[in-house]
Amino acid sequence: MLRRIAIALALVVLSAAGALAQSADEQFQALFQKGIDQLEKRQYDDAVASFKKAIEIRKELPETYYNIACAYSLKGEKDKAIDWFADALAHGFNDEDHIAKDHDLDAIRDEARFKEVTARAFAKPRPGETLLTLKGEVASLEKLKGKVVLLDFWRTWCDPCKQEIPHLIALDKEYGAKGVVVVGVSNEPVPLQEQVADELKVSYLLLRQVGPLPAPFENVRAFPTLFILDQEGKVVKKLVGARERAEIEEALKPLLAPPEPPKKAPEPPEPQVF
Repeated sequence: MLRRIAIALALVVLSAAGALAQSADEQFQALFQKGIDQLEKRQYDDAVASFKKAIEIRKELPETYYNIACAYSLKGEKDKAIDWFADALAHGFNDEDHIAKDHDLDAIRDEARFKEVTARAFAKPRPGETLLTLKGEVASLEKLKGKVVLLDFWRTWCDPCKQEIPHLIALDKEYGAKGVVVVGVSNEPVPLQEQVADELKVSYLLLRQVGPLPAPFENVRAFPTLFILDQEGKVVKKLVGARERAEIEEALKPLLAPPEPPKKAPEPPEPQVF
């Protein structure tokens, strides 16, 4: 079962919208606490009902989904428990240590699907690995040399990132056949990235950062940050903050222009004969 302090802290952030929002927070807290109490009394069906009502008020908080998973696990309904556990991860639940120690999940811990979902969410990099695909495969920016790369550092919670993503999707579709590759990079759990990618219909490559990246990508703190790399892997443009498609396209097009053919050396004059 989840520590209640996590919900209390989350609601402090969400309660800044005035009396109406505060009333919703109070309703949510009451339902969440009711569900906790029902779990402790082993009233699992009632607990699930309370948590589901809480989700109708606050869909974004992963702790509620997690507690429903616990209720179904304790009830012995393994498939439902794993489904809700996956939903909790997709909504951003990332307390790996708590998951490992929570006895409420013992009934599903040995299930193949539980292991698969957990392994994908918390993929462990091997020494030297810094980027993985969302399938857990090793990725490298070096392999993209020869292409023009739009390298987008983003986060799932970042609204400006989500505003810019449709422009990147459009650029990927229009210029992909001309040697342009769009890559999104985030350090967030795989299910969370996949959920947002599905919502926005992201068609380009997404990578999970699992280790330190080399300069100039090592300390990106503003999102989105877009690096434009030429065919040699050199950064030719850095754009911080969401940009319109036209601005990105303006920086991109010169890199796609065909190289000018080498100028022909002037032929030496013919020797004069007298």
